[in-house]
Amino acid sequence: MVLFIDSTHVKANANKRKYKKKHVRRAARFYQDELEQEINDDCEAHGKKRFTPKKKDENDQRLTKESTTDPESGYYVKGEREKQFVYSFHTACDRNGFVLGTIVTPGNIHDSIILKPLLELIIHRFTVPFAVVADSACKTAPIAHLLLRQRILPVFPYTRLKGVKGMFKTNAFYYDEYYDCYLCENDQPLVYRTTTWEGRMEYVSDPKICETCSFLERCTKSQAMQKVIHRLVWQDAIDEGERLRTHQLIGSCMPDEKRQSNVSLRTRKKSMACVGLVTAG
Repeated sequence: MVLFIDSTHVKANANKRKYKKKHVRRAARFYQDELEQEINDDCEAHGKKRFTPKKKDENDQRLTKESTTDPESGYYVKGEREKQFVYSFHTACDRNGFVLGTIVTPGNIHDSIILKPLLELIIHRFTVPFAVVADSACKTAPIAHLLLRQRILPVFPYTRLKGVKGMFKTNAFYYDEYYDCYLCENDQPLVYRTTTWEGRMEYVSDPKICETCSFLERCTKSQAMQKVIHRLVWQDAIDEGERLRTHQLIGSCMPDEKRQSNVSLRTRKKSMACVGLVTAG
């Protein structure tokens, strides 16, 4: 079974100008404990000191807007023109467009946060899917790692690499897994330096070599003349997802993703509009 996951917003019956500001605690990431263990294992493998687990900060809060009319909705911002209180319908459907499960959340909840509970709901009701097709909002290393760990193939769309125009992107540097280093365009290594608490491994170049390199202006703008590349501890999961995207069998699922999920979400949106009319009437 191939699972298609997407979400849509449904406007709440609430005035966007009637709200109160409220401090709420930041939700813990579902992969935090596993990520910390992975970081410490990586530090030990490189001969570094293990990190001490951070204590949960009770004051780690964020400021949000809560509707006085419908407090369960979420304040959704998409540009300067679209600001309103909405609900998010996170839906999973099969290849035929049949909805297999739905989770409704406030509109300010990101899609990547709901993918894990939605997947658990589908597995409990039916079976473990063969592959999960989702949009770029779910294309993160923790989600790709979660799916591969459960032997589910992650199918994500192509996303263009970010960076400054005219400068080398990350894919211009070759990662050598055996020697655990990157090679630049000048065939010089960028060696491992440390692993941050956010789960990023730092690889740095030798500034003595970089200052005489002909590619320096296209490589880095650092005043120290040193190139720094960050690699996620779960980068292999993202790379595997990119490899699967170009596979003929898996890549054939991508054209169906937008069509199947949009049909299901459009139908659900229409039904919600009808419920809203009956409720308002």
